[in-house]
Amino acid sequence: MPLDLPAMIRRSGNRRKAITFRPIKPTKALSDDLARLYMRVVSAWQQIALGRLLDIYAATLAQMTKDSPQDVQGELDLGEETIRRLLVSIFPDLRRWGVVVEEWHRNRFSGAALTATGIDLATVLSPVDVTETVGAVIARNVALIKDVSAEAQGRISDIVFRGITQRTPSRKVAKELREAVAMSRRRSLLIATDQANKLTASLDRARQEEVGIDQFLWRHSGKVHYRPAHKARDGNVYDWAAPPADLPGQLPFCGCRAQAYISFDDGTDSPSA
Repeated sequence: MPLDLPAMIRRSGNRRKAITFRPIKPTKALSDDLARLYMRVVSAWQQIALGRLLDIYAATLAQMTKDSPQDVQGELDLGEETIRRLLVSIFPDLRRWGVVVEEWHRNRFSGAALTATGIDLATVLSPVDVTETVGAVIARNVALIKDVSAEAQGRISDIVFRGITQRTPSRKVAKELREAVAMSRRRSLLIATDQANKLTASLDRARQEEVGIDQFLWRHSGKVHYRPAHKARDGNVYDWAAPPADLPGQLPFCGCRAQAYISFDDGTDSPSA
């Protein structure tokens, strides 16, 4: 339900020229919860690669019959089916993660609004109002989890069949398989952190626009490795109707935030942080 929070503040007798909300930063726990869902796929491929598949590979080197590569492919096909069933079970958990993040953000936004304005929005804001925002990020993570799985499968398949062709010893293939799994694990952790940030950044905008806040302060992430253009925007005021080409938290691994900002003057004074 769209609100006009600035009008409500004026009616309350506000005399300030500008009001800012404290920024809402995603917690490590939120990204860790998402990472665990990605890790279920990575761990499953690890069990497949370093379990029966490696045993079949060793037997293949010892026997090297014309059917040996087909045995390896058969095991990979069984692994793919196992992962397919696992993905089906993960997707409902992914939606539940989105519900948890939305509730966490709604509580933080309501708290920030109450502290900054004295107006309680807790009973007004609803998860229904941001269904599309959450749904879009969940859909993106469905695709990303599938991509992590496909990438792991591709690496594992390449290592095994290249090993057969080159008669690579099993111990070396096992080392390469562990490294491939580690790469998928590192990528998953990075994705989970980035996606948790992207969902909270999307919710920042959705909630601000929902309550009639049409401007925001760009708050730089403070990361060591930052985008100079983002650093230069720190503290600047932007309109949601005409924002920069990229928004806070939108680009890969951007940790910048859109801090809610309400102005009651002609905009000539600097905002207070």
